[in-house]
Amino acid sequence: MAGRLLNERERQLRRRIRALAALAFAGAGLLAVLLLARITGTVATRGSRAPAADTFAVEDRANTRRSAADTAGAVRARDTVHPGARAVTEKPARARIALVIDDFGNSLNTPVVRDLLSLPAPVTFSVIPRHRASEQIADSAAAHGHELIVHLPMEAVPGRPHAEPDCLHTAMTAVQADSFLTAACAVPHASGLSNHQGSAATQDTALMDALAAWCSRNGWFVLDSITHPGSVLYERARAAGVPALQRDLFLDHEDDPAAIRAAFETAIARANNLDRPVIAIGHPRANTAAVLMEMIPGLARRGVRLVPLSECVGSASRIHPGG
Repeated sequence: MAGRLLNERERQLRRRIRALAALAFAGAGLLAVLLLARITGTVATRGSRAPAADTFAVEDRANTRRSAADTAGAVRARDTVHPGARAVTEKPARARIALVIDDFGNSLNTPVVRDLLSLPAPVTFSVIPRHRASEQIADSAAAHGHELIVHLPMEAVPGRPHAEPDCLHTAMTAVQADSFLTAACAVPHASGLSNHQGSAATQDTALMDALAAWCSRNGWFVLDSITHPGSVLYERARAAGVPALQRDLFLDHEDDPAAIRAAFETAIARANNLDRPVIAIGHPRANTAAVLMEMIPGLARRGVRLVPLSECVGSASRIHPGG
């Protein structure tokens, strides 16, 4: 009897052990499942975060490119600060003035001549031939980058003061005029001529035809200073196919600084309203040189450019008094 009871208890104990083992196995399985879910969830979470990291990387690369572009732009901006500043302070130089200074030839080493030679812009030096300093002033002007024309003496109306004794005059034949021009126009570096005085000569059609013929053969251009309203110099030169120009205004008809400034302002105003250069004539005088040295440096800020007289030749068909 006792033996049977013992065996029954052993069987019950084994069943409990097997049940506990089953429960333990099931618990282990559940734990494994939970652990696996945990691991899978973590991986999934990390996986879901990976695109965000890539997005940030893309954004970082984009930001880097933008930063590089911004830096390059900043470098370009830095490199263009000075031209940009000039663009703000200087208007586009649409307006042009051709500045001609007449009556050179009598002297070279004077303060006025030195000041005019040193002007920081192209100026056309108009040299009277066969004076004691004509060739020297022509060479010096060319060395300073200025343009040269011959300021040819021509006959003035009777009673005109300071008339040149050696001049192109109305009593000359065409042959005599041609010989005079060949000798008088032998000024170094010159490529054109204007009339010095000439209130009588420029009204003589035959004489101006002879002058135009000489200029045509030699490839010169002509500037009519218009010392008399009846001048036909420009008209006859054009008729002969010679590039011809006319003076717009004199800067120093009055030898007074205020008057010279006012005349220069007139030239600027005209230049702003015309599509060709304005031709302004001055003379080698102390007041003229002083005003030019004062005003020329500020022209760029006002959108005005000084040009050689020869640049006007391309606009010759539009050159006439007063615009």
